[in-house]
Amino acid sequence: MLCFFLLSSLQVLSWGRHQVCHLHLHHLLHHPHQIEGVLYEETLEAESDLVYKFEWDKRNTYNQKVYGKVPVIVSVGYEYIGCSDVIHWDKLTTSLWAHDSGDVGGWSVSAYHVFNFNQDIIHRGDGTNHFLANSPLQHTTILNDVTQSSSSFPSSTSSSSSSPPSSSASSASEPQRLYGPMALAAGRDGSLYVGTWGFIKRVDSGKTDVANILQMSYSDPPYNYYITMSPVDGKLYISKQQELKILRIKTMGPVRDLSRNFEVIAGTGEQCYHGDLNRCGDSKSALKAKLSYPKGITINKDGVMFIADGTNIRTISNSGIIDTFIGFQDGPKLFRPIDCYRDVPLRRVTLHWPTSLAINPLDDS
Repeated sequence: MLCFFLLSSLQVLSWGRHQVCHLHLHHLLHHPHQIEGVLYEETLEAESDLVYKFEWDKRNTYNQKVYGKVPVIVSVGYEYIGCSDVIHWDKLTTSLWAHDSGDVGGWSVSAYHVFNFNQDIIHRGDGTNHFLANSPLQHTTILNDVTQSSSSFPSSTSSSSSSPPSSSASSASEPQRLYGPMALAAGRDGSLYVGTWGFIKRVDSGKTDVANILQMSYSDPPYNYYITMSPVDGKLYISKQQELKILRIKTMGPVRDLSRNFEVIAGTGEQCYHGDLNRCGDSKSALKAKLSYPKGITINKDGVMFIADGTNIRTISNSGIIDTFIGFQDGPKLFRPIDCYRDVPLRRVTLHWPTSLAINPLDDS
């Protein structure tokens, strides 16, 4: 059974604008929650100290019995008098116990245990449970940052005459040389991608093998760059400030030529300045657009990329069209705080210097 205390709030926030209600009174409470693919929805009249109780039949959307501990996504929407066109949503995750997967005919002998590998739970025969996920965390060093001089790296002139560096995997237990690790991303299969000044490395999901997938140019100063993994195509994307471009890794597996294992998806290499007559390429192909100073990037579940570019947030659609999502390109730009009493369109919001971005997988915020 789930019990929720639905509390009040004095502020209504909507995507892209800021609005304050003049009447701070709840009118309706919207309460959808999702369990095992089934969406349950309730609309309640607001009242003081409102408590909502929900009992689950422990079955999924296919009417099958569910076992073990299952996640629950709970949403509470506040609808206010005087602001009926805006609903302020709060979301949280919790869990419920379904049927006991350790049932052995009602016996309570402690020797009979069942391991729930989906949720890392050991159901003991005496009715107790051991949560492996709650066990103390262990710190393990996967790769070491070994200090070394730049002379140990091949120069830009000598690398052209030598054979391309190998991408063959090596054991993660062996000493791995890193130079200035600066970026991290996780793959869909549990692999880890580490960006350094010299290479971008892939550590397999078992944390046993390490392989290079891209060699960075050693002639470039060691500026920070940002990487992210797309949940749609499983490719790694790189935001390079000094080149004013966004790159995509071509091959995630064995690579023949590490220095060419990328393709440009955005940016001409020319810098974008505010007041550009062509709005720095907005509403056109990202390959023909100018970037201001690309930093953090992230990609949502629909494949739309968000880029912290200078003082703006820009997007690249699935079809490769770039646009400014937060901020603007035309005219002079002075920082102004968001007005507390009037709506402010996203395209007129001014940010100081956005650096990193992240997507909430629950609601894409």
